[in-house]
Amino acid sequence: VKKEGASLYVTTNSERPVGVHILSNDPDDTRSISLTLITARIPPKTITLRWPEGTPGAMAPASMARARRWEESAPYEEKLFELVGQVAQGKVPEGYALAPATESVPCMLPEVEFYTGQRLTGAHFSVFVLRATNVGNAPLEILSNAGCDLPGVALVAPWPRAYLEPNESAELYVAVVNEA
Repeated sequence: VKKEGASLYVTTNSERPVGVHILSNDPDDTRSISLTLITARIPPKTITLRWPEGTPGAMAPASMARARRWEESAPYEEKLFELVGQVAQGKVPEGYALAPATESVPCMLPEVEFYTGQRLTGAHFSVFVLRATNVGNAPLEILSNAGCDLPGVALVAPWPRAYLEPNESAELYVAVVNEA
């Protein structure tokens, strides 16, 4: 086995399968990949391995630990407000994973169309970033939970404003408590 940068080169004179166990360079990351390589007389092949992204269970343990420390560094309500504040500023909180949302958030309000875009996932919280558009003919205000019926909803915050004129849009941040 020869390592060059992020690449591994495996060669063998044996006809038997070869087992390779790949660990992260991060001592806090306990994930690993186990491969069984079958020898064959074929040209070299490049294979790229990536960890799955965008789901809480797929976060690296080190990232999850950083997110947990960040989330637990202040009282619950204070961290929720800080969390959506950072997201509104385009920042990703420490330890959080950012990915396209794989599911839509069930929000329903008369004359409002919702589009789910991204999900930021931490240890205790996830934030869904939605676009809310007033498709009606009159101004409206996005109030309370904005019709978002999702288990564990902790906070719903429109940005930059809660009042929308016809055809006007705003971002909507829906913070939920992750399942234990």
